[in-house]
Amino acid sequence: MIIAKILNNNAVIATNREGEEIVVSGAGVGYNQKAGTRLDQRLINKVYYIKEEHKDQIYDLIKKVSIEYIHIAEKIIVLAEKELGQKLSASIIFSLVDHIANATLRQQQFVHLPNLFLDEIALLYPQEYAVAEQALAIIARETGIQLAADETGYIALHLINNYQRTDISVSILALVKEIIAIVETSYHCVLPKDSFDHSRFMMHLKFFAYRIIHKEEINECDFRIIYEYFTETDAQLKKCVTRISQYINDNYQRSIKMSEKLYLSIHIKNVMSRRIN
Repeated sequence: MIIAKILNNNAVIATNREGEEIVVSGAGVGYNQKAGTRLDQRLINKVYYIKEEHKDQIYDLIKKVSIEYIHIAEKIIVLAEKELGQKLSASIIFSLVDHIANATLRQQQFVHLPNLFLDEIALLYPQEYAVAEQALAIIARETGIQLAADETGYIALHLINNYQRTDISVSILALVKEIIAIVETSYHCVLPKDSFDHSRFMMHLKFFAYRIIHKEEINECDFRIIYEYFTETDAQLKKCVTRISQYINDNYQRSIKMSEKLYLSIHIKNVMSRRIN
């Protein structure tokens, strides 16, 4: 292997016998070396084959962070694709590597970055959250650094953003969090999180929030009579749904249809009945 470019003391770009451009890592592999010299095989730890379209980004990344973080990110991506059953965008490695490098640095400096949407991410995106939990185990095994639980949510968001824009993901989480706060304020309690009814409620809220943010409508028929009948003996439930409706109207300039109010009231009633019983 011939060195083509020095990235840092521990990583170089080289060409192999087939003339392919590769990235080689190893302790001191680039130290006091020059382009055009033969690579010391004893110093090689790992060899990376980089796709042509990602070379510039990868090389820039290696200059900023340890190449080991790229290795870790690759392991997490392979795991995620297997567990989620879908191919992730090739570009996810850049944001993931950057996040892992910064997260481990924060942990070493005892800087805690709280994740305000941790509970919502775990409940709304359980598959991505489960993968992120395994990702933390991979990071700990490879670096010896155990990241805080909040990082599980951040890594899960990277996976979610692979097929959903970041601003949309955060907007959905924020709206769901506000609706939960309205429900808990209306009933003067903290919603129980360990029930099937709560899981169904959270799933409904995720798609409800998506429809609100995307200004989508569901097929509407006359739900008014059913809604009025369902809430006529439960003033607290009706007040809670009215508060949610008012919040949506004030912050998203959307009027909630009767069908949406009915579905919300059914889920809220189920969750609160579970709490009472």
